[in-house]
Amino acid sequence: MPPLISQLIPRASRLALVVALGLAGCAKNEPVAVDSRAGSVELWLGSPVVTTLGPLEGPYQLDRVETPRFIHLFDAAMKSTPFDVLGLRDDEYPMTNEQIKELGLGAEGLQQRRLDLRLYMVEQIQALLDKKELWVLRMAETQPPQVYLFHPRDKTAAGAIPTGAAKLVNAWVLREGIAVMELASAIHPFYEKMLDAQLAAIGEARRYVADPAAARDVWNRFRLNGPGPQFDARIELLAKPL
Repeated sequence: MPPLISQLIPRASRLALVVALGLAGCAKNEPVAVDSRAGSVELWLGSPVVTTLGPLEGPYQLDRVETPRFIHLFDAAMKSTPFDVLGLRDDEYPMTNEQIKELGLGAEGLQQRRLDLRLYMVEQIQALLDKKELWVLRMAETQPPQVYLFHPRDKTAAGAIPTGAAKLVNAWVLREGIAVMELASAIHPFYEKMLDAQLAAIGEARRYVADPAAARDVWNRFRLNGPGPQFDARIELLAKPL
């Protein structure tokens, strides 16, 4: 296994990850995406790549979003616990000197922009996840633990583990255009799914917003720098309706 993955995934889950990736390639009848929208964020909780990574914990309810990647969830006893949402950034991608000069903000203006962007992402993620049923899949031995979050399509019966379709929350906030993906960290099991969600959101943002200043997505509202020209072709492809 590549060393970056072994740094990210706890030892107990490493063998499971290898098995999951192998099974995912063999299980032709196991659906993964459950809608046809470009950059789909839905998947089957019973698919091998989910079930072999570890047990789901929940249900939880959102307490608060501390930063775009650090959130607090209430468990059934209303105890609030912090989690690190795997694969998200707290800030935008670095800009070139030319891009910074084009903004014309100066040092204080750039710092205020950073604060405004972070606050906006926090508010939007809070609104999106408020009152949703959320399930946690722990993926790394950190404090707080790095996790995937899932929002089942159907409400789960008390005491039961959810089955069927669910939104991968880590990708959902990217697909909604209200979060930014961490591209420099270790490759993780849903890296490509999250990347597709972000690139599709950027493609739509580039095409369909008439008033960038009033846009909900961060890409237009804050004129964010994209993840890099190496992704431009994929952005164009993913933005096209299927």
